[in-house]
Amino acid sequence: MTYRPFWRYSHFQFDEAALEIFIEWSRELHTEWIAKESNPLLAQHFGKFEKLFCAVALILHLAEGRVGSVHADTALRACAWKEYLGRHARRIYGCSKRRR
Repeated sequence: MTYRPFWRYSHFQFDEAALEIFIEWSRELHTEWIAKESNPLLAQHFGKFEKLFCAVALILHLAEGRVGSVHADTALRACAWKEYLGRHARRIYGCSKRRR
């Protein structure tokens, strides 16, 4: 096997503005969504949203054909996905709670 230096592989990061958005979003996720959630299954589900934010931001970034750092506008759209997916999860977990 031949050695391939790390720098040859693609890597992505948030620009400074996008990083600030992610940090604030993460604070809200942990202090408002997870900490105040009474359903432990839903709290665990929301715990996976941090990785989801990064994945959605990267998908949106690449889908637009962008290169380089992930920008603030893309991070804001990933935030909007959290709202949508959070409401969706509440409906799904609410249905399973009523069935018991």
